[in-house]
Amino acid sequence: MFYHIFCTITGATPAFAQFEEVTDQFYLYYSKLIVPTGIILAVIVIVYAGIVYASSQGQPDKLGLAKELIVGALIGLFILLSAGWIVTQIVG
Repeated sequence: MFYHIFCTITGATPAFAQFEEVTDQFYLYYSKLIVPTGIILAVIVIVYAGIVYASSQGQPDKLGLAKELIVGALIGLFILLSAGWIVTQIVG
């Protein structure tokens, strides 16, 4: 299923697409599109969390929200950046 969707998005034909070709296209889209977009979104969430934290005036609910946003953004960024390494280890 993933292979069919990926070939549809990238324009590769399933009948002639080689595994190396698909992984090369994955790395291209991953490094040129997904990683920069994820980094930008994580920075936006962290900046927003910082604004919430600074304007919380000691309110525990806003402090908790800001901390959750920061932790969530950092965990998402870690998963995003380690995904390329994980795929490399699996594919070999």
